[in-house]
Amino acid sequence: MLDDGPSIGTDTSIAFDDGRGRLWSRTPRSITAIPPSLADRFAPAELAVFEWTDYWIRHDDATWLHVGDDRNHPVDHGLYRLRFENRLGLARIQPYDAGGPLCPPLWIEVLSRKFPTPAAHL
Repeated sequence: MLDDGPSIGTDTSIAFDDGRGRLWSRTPRSITAIPPSLADRFAPAELAVFEWTDYWIRHDDATWLHVGDDRNHPVDHGLYRLRFENRLGLARIQPYDAGGPLCPPLWIEVLSRKFPTPAAHL
C-alpha cells in the first residue's frame, strides 16, 4: 500500500510499507499515479513507471526483492536497482527477508515512452 502524502511529483519518488520502503528515479516525471478514472482498467496497479529507465528501491530490512518473475539482489545493503527492458504491463515489486514477504506487493504498470500516459496505453 502506498503511503499518503505528496510523494509523486518533481522528486519522482514514492514511499511504501509505512515509509520503510522508497521507490525513486533520477529521471524527472518517471513515476506517475494511475488516474482514478482509469483505476479499474489498471488494477491492481496504483503507479505507472517507464521501461528503459533506471529505478531504485531502498528497503533496509529486505535481503532480496521480487520484481515480476525475477529475484533481485541488493547492490548495497537494502538498495536495489530496477530497470524494465522490453517488459510492458503489470509488475509486482515485493521486498523479502529470510522469513518471507515484508509487506504487501507494490503493483506497478510499466509503460512505453512512445505512449507516455496510462490513457495512451489503452
